[in-house]
Amino acid sequence: MSEPLSNPFDPFFEKIREIVREEIAKALNQRTPTKLQFTLGEAAEMLNVEKSWLASRVRREDVPHRRSGHRIYFAQQDIEEIVAQSAVSPKDGKG
Repeated sequence: MSEPLSNPFDPFFEKIREIVREEIAKALNQRTPTKLQFTLGEAAEMLNVEKSWLASRVRREDVPHRRSGHRIYFAQQDIEEIVAQSAVSPKDGKG
């Protein structure tokens, strides 16, 4: 019985795999942590609305938000809830 033929490119492929593993590990170590809170301006940009529109809804307490002293912040769940609040259901029998 003869030994199975080895691919002459196997060492090359293994070196590429090693480099890819190292680069992935490096990228995972360098990633920034997920942001937990957003400013009024950041939230307005994410919602694609004017900052003044969002500020007025905050003053009227129409939208969920967080406060730290006089500063206003939004968690991701607050932004998602604002989007959900703005959903419009189609009328029965239309469209």
